[in-house]
Amino acid sequence: MGAMFIFNVVAAKFVGPGQMGIWQTINLISTYGMIVTLGIINGMGRDVPFYRGKGDDQQVRMIIAVTLSCLLPLIAVSLIAIFSLKFLFLAEIRLVIFLGVVLLCARIFNAFSTILIRSFRNFRRLGVHQGITALILLAGFIPLFIFPDVYTIFWCVFLSLVLVTVFSMKYWSFCPRSLKVFVGLLQTGFPIYLVGLCFMLLTTIDRVIVLGFLGTEQLGIYTIASIATAVLLMAPALVSNVMYPKLAEIYGSTGRLSDLVPQVIMIIKLNFLFTVPIAIAFFMAFYLYVIPVHMDAYLPGRDAMAIILGGCLFIPVGAGFGDFFNVIGMQARYLRNTILGVAVNVCTGWWLVAHMGAGLEGAAAGTLAGLVVFTVLQVGTFINVIRMHNPETPL
Repeated sequence: MGAMFIFNVVAAKFVGPGQMGIWQTINLISTYGMIVTLGIINGMGRDVPFYRGKGDDQQVRMIIAVTLSCLLPLIAVSLIAIFSLKFLFLAEIRLVIFLGVVLLCARIFNAFSTILIRSFRNFRRLGVHQGITALILLAGFIPLFIFPDVYTIFWCVFLSLVLVTVFSMKYWSFCPRSLKVFVGLLQTGFPIYLVGLCFMLLTTIDRVIVLGFLGTEQLGIYTIASIATAVLLMAPALVSNVMYPKLAEIYGSTGRLSDLVPQVIMIIKLNFLFTVPIAIAFFMAFYLYVIPVHMDAYLPGRDAMAIILGGCLFIPVGAGFGDFFNVIGMQARYLRNTILGVAVNVCTGWWLVAHMGAGLEGAAAGTLAGLVVFTVLQVGTFINVIRMHNPETPL
């Protein structure tokens, strides 16, 4: 994730706001398009460590086999569909949609690879997986310097997602599939994915508002605020990679919520420990030096970036409780909290941008407002759940 952050900054510097606006649009298509997986990958990410905790290796192998048998045809169908239906789109957006769908297919398989390795808690292999991804992105500086356009960005990111999937092949399974396992993955994974989709909306819907009301050029300028969002999500994602499978294994082994409380508190502490200093350092470096001196084309987005960075006080907490709700099967409450946060984000951003003329700062303020509401709801829900199931547990 650190390499992706550096890559995005360098790409923004080389290609300019106009091309970055197109790249942001391609990214939105591939990001929101993940809904076609119906949460199968998320179900695998929860059930593999859960059944490993129970010692049921046969069920683990079957879960992996069913996931693979769903994803490979899905990728093939997506590519065939975009080739077959390209005539339905206007010429000026046809290529953007095509690249978005191809990138979506790469994201699907990369997500499967990453979550599968994480589910077995093989962090050495996961580190190699992430390290090779970083090297590919950093090597992308060379072609980006020679050919500074959106296509170079696309190919660098696409290759970084696809080439590393080989590291998950150790865990692939092609044992006989089961419809019952497939239904179980949907029942577990789709609610988790809905929550993930809503959380993604919570942190990206500002870009849709900017694109819709202010245009592609302004979306390109807003890239610096989007990078700030990625900075805030970096530490919680890394901590989740380590702690989520551990939570699932503990819950699968004991079934007691009280055993998860110390782990959840540790997640939030780690999130704060890394996120706040990183956000402060990013603000000091980019607001005061990098943008004014080296990226002056993005100066109109500097204040929006600063507003987004205020989320460093809320994302560590709100995201920290997310893994807990997913593991114990209370995605409905997590989903409710996220939907309300998205609603506040959309309403606030829409009102500030469309009616108050607040521009990029208005879109960023909407995101910050949504994060505040989401975090307050997450804290209240966690306390209520623990007190309802384990009244004696100190909080």
